[in-house]
Amino acid sequence: GYWWGSLAFPCTGAILDITLLANVLSPTHTDFYLSCVTGERDMSYLQIERDNKIVMTPPRSRFRNYRNSSKEVQAWGFSQTDLVGILYCLGETQMEQTRVVYVHNNVNAHLIPKKVTQTVSIAQPVEFVAKVKQERRTDIMWKRNGSYYQTTDQGEVKAGNLFSLALPRVAVGDSGVYSATFMGDSPLCSAFYRLIVRGEGARWGPRCEKDCPDCLNGGVCHDGVGECICPPGFMGTACEKACREGRFGRNCQEQCSEEQGCKGLSFCLPDPYGCSCATGWKDPQCSSACAIGFYGPDCALECRCHNGGTCNRFSGCVCPSGWHGEHCEKSDRIPQIINLASQLEFNLGSRPRVTFMATGNPPPVRASIKLRKADGAVLTSDKAIMETDKTTCEFLVPALTRADTGLWECRVSTTGGQDSGRFKVTVKVPPVPLSPPRVLARQSRQLTVTPVESFSGDGPIVSIKLLYKPKDNTSPWSSIVVDNRENITLMNLRPVMAYLVQVQLTRPGDDGEGAVGPQAVVVTECQEPTAKNTLHVSWNLPDNLEPASGFLVRLYDSEKGLIQQQNISSKFVHSARLSSLEFNKQYGLEVLVYHCTSLGPPSDLYKVMINSKGLWVGGSWATSPAAATGS
Repeated sequence: GYWWGSLAFPCTGAILDITLLANVLSPTHTDFYLSCVTGERDMSYLQIERDNKIVMTPPRSRFRNYRNSSKEVQAWGFSQTDLVGILYCLGETQMEQTRVVYVHNNVNAHLIPKKVTQTVSIAQPVEFVAKVKQERRTDIMWKRNGSYYQTTDQGEVKAGNLFSLALPRVAVGDSGVYSATFMGDSPLCSAFYRLIVRGEGARWGPRCEKDCPDCLNGGVCHDGVGECICPPGFMGTACEKACREGRFGRNCQEQCSEEQGCKGLSFCLPDPYGCSCATGWKDPQCSSACAIGFYGPDCALECRCHNGGTCNRFSGCVCPSGWHGEHCEKSDRIPQIINLASQLEFNLGSRPRVTFMATGNPPPVRASIKLRKADGAVLTSDKAIMETDKTTCEFLVPALTRADTGLWECRVSTTGGQDSGRFKVTVKVPPVPLSPPRVLARQSRQLTVTPVESFSGDGPIVSIKLLYKPKDNTSPWSSIVVDNRENITLMNLRPVMAYLVQVQLTRPGDDGEGAVGPQAVVVTECQEPTAKNTLHVSWNLPDNLEPASGFLVRLYDSEKGLIQQQNISSKFVHSARLSSLEFNKQYGLEVLVYHCTSLGPPSDLYKVMINSKGLWVGGSWATSPAAATGS
């Protein structure tokens, strides 16, 4: 039951935009903090928690969560034992849940890992390397997920006080948390690692049947949904766009502090990315700048700039005029696709028109721009507009099926060269109600219903159409369209008539209207009387009644608010008439006796209501009432 390693994500759903930051440059545990930041708008839960499956801490952990805003929560007040092992940020929306994991090592441990988090694909090799900080004349024990794995003999420690554990060909079962400990040492002095194993090669999907995008600048392809998880400092479908220095988040919307910048911060993202320094920084405390010629997260990428390009440690190659590309290897004469959307969303069965623009010298023509769907089918544009600086092509896409979800590719080819760009297409299923509308109230000429309680397909719901018509005739359907899921009242109906009522839901986009849901058959009530009703009330007196001067008859509404009061000034009159009662409205009735200025206790409260079936008194229909009659 460990969740750390290759979290085989389902193909449905989305990766939530969550970043967990740790200020690893902090000199002491008292200054250390974790910050969990999200770019999601509808996050219902965001919390930093600890996992004790590997390293147990005292029952009362000291650190606490402090919410800075709806999009950020921080954890402070860590003890020394808190800061060894696994912590994570859990974020939830109504539809999705994402857990971002951080592994913390004791800065005073005897063994220090060279790289804490590693992500590899199935069948690839991996090596965990540790440096001996405080030497012990004992062997080193390795564990995986808390269980013994193997032993490294003390004689195997190499020059530079380094030793390692190599896995030549990893499988999914190899994922998890590894630890290296001197025999007899406390677990708090161990080196901890995390191995994330994703699907096979650059593929994604339940059977690894789809191609991943080319994730640039250290991005990692998510093997469940086919999206690039971009390292801190980059964004875009393929992580091709560099943020401004000090920025991070899916759309570069977050910013490190102005004083410190992103120096000294470890950034953890949803699996299978793991954790790294921000672009431009490296080493365990993320405090060393990249060496000349290197850039990116952990300074792990080499620029290799051509044609006069220069290496920027935060963004990579900066190309001179006339050149572009990751390594400045592409001439501006080479055609280039511009303003390519990172992802598009369409509805099932729709026939969308998709537009692309490309530049180049010579300029691309209509036949030189192609669109390749996720299933490999190639489309040719049916319309092109050529301008002096660009060509715009429009493609009419056949009716979409669920199989069309995946990576699509636009490709342009001229005598000057070629260019291509991939983007994610998601096919959404229009929503359909799972149950008929639920009736809340019925009258002779109106019905109140709850239109939808659950539905299949994809949201959000942007409109609700309630359709209704008499059951036993051929009249056309009438409809009411609303933009929310509140109760709907149908007006101007006919008494004692069966109506068919059903609902149709719509989500955003063309052809977002789903099929009509199940029907409800509802019969309206009998015609209510048009005149106000009069209630005749009579009462009996107990045998032991004290001297009395008269009676008070009180009529209440359903909230016990006084509506009417009659004073019967003779103790010999034991009846009263209450007028102007409304139809189908519940009332409360009580009688009190008084003598001079003293008021006795009230009778039991009677609940009464008049409708088409007669008078209802205190829980039963009164066909021959003794205490009250209505007209």
